[in-house]
Amino acid sequence: MSIQGKITGWPVTDSGAPATLVAALAANAAQPGSRPGFRERDFGIWREWSWPQVLDEVLSIAAGLETLGLGPGRALTVVGDNRAAIYFTMLAANALRAFPSPVYPDVPVDEFKTFVRFGEPDIALAEDQEQVDKLLDLRGRIGRPSTIIYDDPRGLAGYAEPGLIALSEVAARGRARLAAEPGLAADLVARARPDDPAVLLYSSGTTGTPKGIPLLHSNIVGGITNAEAGGYFQRGETLFAYLPTAWVGDFVFTLGAGVLLQATINIPERAETALHDLREVAPTFYLAAPRAWDAMLTRIQVGMADSTPLKRRLYDWFIPRAIELERKRLKGYRPTALERLREAVGNFVMYGPLKDYLGLSRAERAFTGGEAMGEDTFLFFRALGIKLKQFYGQTETCALSAAQVEGSVRIDTVGRAMPGVEVRIDDTGEILIRSASVFHGYADNPEATAEAL
Repeated sequence: MSIQGKITGWPVTDSGAPATLVAALAANAAQPGSRPGFRERDFGIWREWSWPQVLDEVLSIAAGLETLGLGPGRALTVVGDNRAAIYFTMLAANALRAFPSPVYPDVPVDEFKTFVRFGEPDIALAEDQEQVDKLLDLRGRIGRPSTIIYDDPRGLAGYAEPGLIALSEVAARGRARLAAEPGLAADLVARARPDDPAVLLYSSGTTGTPKGIPLLHSNIVGGITNAEAGGYFQRGETLFAYLPTAWVGDFVFTLGAGVLLQATINIPERAETALHDLREVAPTFYLAAPRAWDAMLTRIQVGMADSTPLKRRLYDWFIPRAIELERKRLKGYRPTALERLREAVGNFVMYGPLKDYLGLSRAERAFTGGEAMGEDTFLFFRALGIKLKQFYGQTETCALSAAQVEGSVRIDTVGRAMPGVEVRIDDTGEILIRSASVFHGYADNPEATAEAL
């Protein structure tokens, strides 16, 4: 049963745009004939959810979570890989004015308690048996979470521990509430406020214990709005959801941008099939850390070493010339007619097939960030015709502060400030940033907040 017809309004910004992620979801669902909101591969088959179906799922889960005690200002611990159910549940927490606090699924049990310190998380969502076991171990150590929700039931039939409940059961409870309470759906869409936390992420911990970083709905909405204004995102993107769910790059660049800009979020079947699934999806926007781009380059080089003599000769002839041409282009050089012809031929016989092989044939916006990228790797992908650019930002700024702009890309810079972002360097060399995307402070850490703000 669709509930979208029961919803006629949601919180908006001064410009009339949706002011929260839940509001954006409702706005997407209200547009007839929209593209799929989510696609997830399972057992080789792509399952699709339209935006109205996504809204139904999110509000059903939200209504069910409320019966378990989740409410305003409380954290929902989330641990697992990219799954549609995990994204739906994180948005459901937002509908209750609560917030997800995703944890990297490979965090050892002994370190897990570091990531459940804020927001009094007594409810957790686990993807599967492995993560349920980890949360049960955590409960034995610190007494919570008392309620553990699981998505994948395989291997859990014999578990008798109290507080275990399937996500499907939570959603079923919620659907029953929505059917019995006619005004509940509209109420859930309208509850979240722009100054509510949308997510609680953690710093890397390189300088000590990881700090909790709450990002508000207004931070994410402001950051994505700035990035869209600068052309770094476009509406209706095809996104590929493979980044760690606990990283700002996934919550902001995948879930946040996906919902706010009505993209289609494509989720691979599992990490082992991600490369194959990427080729099928061919996203229009792609973000990867420098080491991931390095790995792609290595894969190409290894593949060419095992290829036919003809392909190796073509690669050895076209690629060095393409890289050198791109190096000169970045310094303002304009290719000659002969060089443009060579580039067109190279795109047909070499660059295009390589982009297809990587799944990046439609990647109009490709980015890297988080650490320095080697010049050779950067030039290689740009030589293929992938307009790779670097961006700059921290979790504290939604990772949306500055980025390179096509036409003025320089290898040794991270570009210019995005629209709506002010950047300056003070007398000590510290970079100061002012933007709607800047967080309001660390969780329960006034000293660190004072240093940062």
